[in-house]
Amino acid sequence: MSSGLAVICKNVFPVAAILAILGVVLALSRLVPFHPIRWDKGGLGSESRSCGIICSANVTSKTPGRWFSTLRKEPLNCRGLIARLGDSVTQTAKERLREVSSELMDAYTLGRKYPFHPAPASFDSALAADWNFVGGTTAWPSICGRNRVPPNYNDASDLFGLLHRFRGSIANRTGLVVGSRTPWVECFVLGLGARRVFTLEYGKVLAADPRIITMTPDEVSAAYLQRDGRGLPALDFVVSYSSIEHSGLTRYHDAVNPFGDFEVMAQVHCLTSPDALAFIGVPINMPHESTVWPLHRVYGPARLPHLMANWDCVDGG
Repeated sequence: MSSGLAVICKNVFPVAAILAILGVVLALSRLVPFHPIRWDKGGLGSESRSCGIICSANVTSKTPGRWFSTLRKEPLNCRGLIARLGDSVTQTAKERLREVSSELMDAYTLGRKYPFHPAPASFDSALAADWNFVGGTTAWPSICGRNRVPPNYNDASDLFGLLHRFRGSIANRTGLVVGSRTPWVECFVLGLGARRVFTLEYGKVLAADPRIITMTPDEVSAAYLQRDGRGLPALDFVVSYSSIEHSGLTRYHDAVNPFGDFEVMAQVHCLTSPDALAFIGVPINMPHESTVWPLHRVYGPARLPHLMANWDCVDGG
């Protein structure tokens, strides 16, 4: 598996992004639900068309890139994508699929381009949390500023290094964290001088620190749609670590969606300002990508370009 590699990506449209390529698979947090794709006798229902080309393996154009191909998938219907963010469904274990149909398996593997591995079911819930008792809010910035890696996130040091490197794009700016069980990312960027941080979390989170604004997906969707994208402040950077790879696999009570991870990156694009940066950490194993149902995805040459569609990677370290 790739280790110690990070690439800097710039949005083709034009939002910049930074993709941290992790050395291990981290299947811990999936906290952004999505509008369900209805499955009729194992087939993809008509709702899959509501997010357009994003929810497919189709592309508008493809150009060679340093680490992987740069894909364009247009048009990008932000209003529809953000509406899907708000129309999420929380499932119980009984509502999950007991067997994965052949057609559904095809969708999850982009037409069997890589393996689909069933794993013992491990379903977690995104419950409400109170961060006011996690070490004390005033201690978070100084703790993270010392570059401490949280438990079970040993490879987060790569992400910390990138954030430090681009601290000039974080200081005095407003950012978004996608998926956060504890505020280790929030405190780190606050320690780098961020003005405010919005956290997009499936369960409702209480945070006394006025610099941290926590929102559920339906709250983000409502704020965006009520004012045609102007109901939220301009977001200058986005951070997500070990979260996106779980989207649409039902592990965190989200709905079945083979393209849930693609939607996250498209939704992030819609929520950010034109000169924003995104720091994204996902598990990558270039020779051996896979979908491990219902736990996580491991990215490689087939799926990674689609995940980063409309983003152009321009540097690395």
